[in-house]
Amino acid sequence: MTVLRRRQLKRVKAAFRSFSGPDLLIDYAEWQQALGIKNDFLLKRIFDLVDTDGTEFIDFPEFLAFAEYLYSDDRRKRLEFIFRIYDIEDDGAIDRKEIRQILEASLTEQRVTLDEKVMKDLVKSFMRKADTNCNGKVSLGEFVDVMSAYPAIDGQFTAYAADLLNQSRELRPPSARAASWLRRLRRAWENHRRALFWGATYVVSNAYLFTAAMQQYADAGAGLALQIARGAGACLNLNVALVLLPMCKSLWTWMRHTPFERLFPLDRMIDVHRIIGHFIALFALVHIAGHLVRLRATTTPILDTLLFTLAGATGVAATVILLLMLRFGRSIKRRRHEAFVASHLLYSAFLAVLLFHAPMLWAWLAPALLLYFFDCVVRVLRKTRKINIVEL
Repeated sequence: MTVLRRRQLKRVKAAFRSFSGPDLLIDYAEWQQALGIKNDFLLKRIFDLVDTDGTEFIDFPEFLAFAEYLYSDDRRKRLEFIFRIYDIEDDGAIDRKEIRQILEASLTEQRVTLDEKVMKDLVKSFMRKADTNCNGKVSLGEFVDVMSAYPAIDGQFTAYAADLLNQSRELRPPSARAASWLRRLRRAWENHRRALFWGATYVVSNAYLFTAAMQQYADAGAGLALQIARGAGACLNLNVALVLLPMCKSLWTWMRHTPFERLFPLDRMIDVHRIIGHFIALFALVHIAGHLVRLRATTTPILDTLLFTLAGATGVAATVILLLMLRFGRSIKRRRHEAFVASHLLYSAFLAVLLFHAPMLWAWLAPALLLYFFDCVVRVLRKTRKINIVEL
């Protein structure tokens, strides 16, 4: 952690109060005015990195952490922040698409337009220089190595920090009063009402499916363990299908340009995908525990049921695949990107096994799988289409 000198800390506090105003909270509009960046994509990317708690406003501790990156004497730490701007998917690696997105946003900010061929050559040249292991991805280490060869970039970052924090002139912080908890809660609600609405809908839907399945088996005379197992199984049906929807990237990109954009938390789809993935693991654990408790009460050996029946064998196989996905696909920043991708490709095998384990899953899975398939087709077509520059 960078320890700021007294004069630096004084300037950081003054700059923060200047940007935030009386409530000592920097919202998106105030952030845009402070940074002077007009491109929404680039501005939102930096805003999200600084807003670490996801409240849609930046308080002083978050701004101080950002300033520590700017003031840091450690070049690697400064370059790490730049790398995180490029790493749009937050997977610990940069691919061609992410490089192009940031490059296009930066050029738009500078009011520069390049020919499609020139743009492709720039991205290709960067990848050839940075991707030393030729795996199609640029890791943090590779990014730092290639950027260290161009000290002018680091110098521009330092100059930008000095300008942003008004290092070249004295600042007199205005008198300000910290925002109350009520105001913070109100602004958090305003910024997160869509996510909260869909989150509540998600919880209620799972609760309904769980209790309805339990009641159905209770009416049939099943024991409590089987009721719980079936309740968790009903929730698994929903979540196994639902986890595909946040990955329909073409759909959500199109949605941004329609009135429906106001209905969904489009900037949080990766987080939604992760949350549903964690609930799949939770419901699977409850489902397995319920069946194990039920099997202990029978005279049939548990291993015989698990290994020599279709339901048992497919359940074991699905559990093994799920554990592999959790092991290599959860903490993606601390693992090799290849393992992350491979673990997610196992989801196809996971679905195939589950369809033998629970044939009724088709009713839930078919709509989501069809939508995801068409979304993939659209993405492939967009990658192969020819782009004509009509105006420079």
